Amino acid sequence: MSLALCISKKPSSIAILDPTVPDAQHIVQGIKPGTATYILKSQPDAVEQIATILAQHQGIEALHIITHGSPGCLYLGTTELNSSNIENYSQQLQQWRNALSANASIILYGCNVAAGDTGHKFLTQLHQLTGANIAANPHTTGNSELGGNWDIPQLIPPSTQKPQLILTKTTLKTYSRVLGFAPQVTFGTGNNSYSISIGDINGDGRPDLAVANAGNSTASILLNTTPTNATTPTFAPQVTFATGIGPLSVSIGDINGDGSPDLAVANFNDGNTASILLNTTPTNATIPAFATQVTFTTGTGPSSVSIGDINGDGRPDLAVANRDGNTASILLNTTPTNATIPSFAPQVAFATGGFPLS
Repeated sequence: MSLALCISKKPSSIAILDPTVPDAQHIVQGIKPGTATYILKSQPDAVEQIATILAQHQGIEALHIITHGSPGCLYLGTTELNSSNIENYSQQLQQWRNALSANASIILYGCNVAAGDTGHKFLTQLHQLTGANIAANPHTTGNSELGGNWDIPQLIPPSTQKPQLILTKTTLKTYSRVLGFAPQVTFGTGNNSYSISIGDINGDGRPDLAVANAGNSTASILLNTTPTNATTPTFAPQVTFATGIGPLSVSIGDINGDGSPDLAVANFNDGNTASILLNTTPTNATIPAFATQVTFTTGTGPSSVSIGDINGDGRPDLAVANRDGNTASILLNTTPTNATIPSFAPQVAFATGGFPLS
């Protein structure tokens, strides 16, 4: 559950804070008294978390959501809410209505959320689902020396009256950061990269990248070389490892229980298989190493693979979405601890809807 920092008996305003925003503690300390303030947890789904929080309240006049943003998009913990996926959350967002007053406002603090046609579409969708007035910044939110401002207008429906922000004037003046992401930095992968997963491949405490390259039937590993607190990410050049043909998905998990994260890959064009590549990278190594792939039969057209302990035996099993078979395959892990060759029981398939992709 989310953490409630300060709740009055019947607050009229609620502040939801993503803990990943820069200098989050400064923001928390600057929230006006009498506000119910919650910090999101990374799990479970953040939109569901907010629905659960709001279910405890009624008559809320203003919901302040302080997160990272980009045009038409909010970053809530590990959840991304945008104009493309907002309909998937229609039930939860409609539940928000129950806590809001008739003329309530939702104020979105993230950078650039209202920018462009994408931003306008997102705000309109949010208004339609929640019934609230929506305020958001079409520009950068935060410190003026970094190009930011705190000019967050009500845009849907249009109004000349600006919403009252939940942060004190002192906090607005002294906040030294902005509520958005730095410009992208790109790194080379293989051809037709389809999927990415994150894990500490070489045990140095930094999260590395694993990428499924459908175009050349490989998985790329990019080891993270970013210094602590650096403002620009850096990664070593990719090192590729052979997979089956046409991998569309990669997932990371410790298949053989040796403490190193291994790779599971869904091979869409390789006779319906998933590959396991056991990690043999020494701790703190600067070049990753993996054993040769071992393949296991899945359903038809495996498009995605995920890892989790299905039967509670402590071993991570495989779940595979089979696009062309309209099934999900479960492959239970039978790999002995520290084994150098992975083993799985034959798949058991379960019917899904049509064309399951993930």
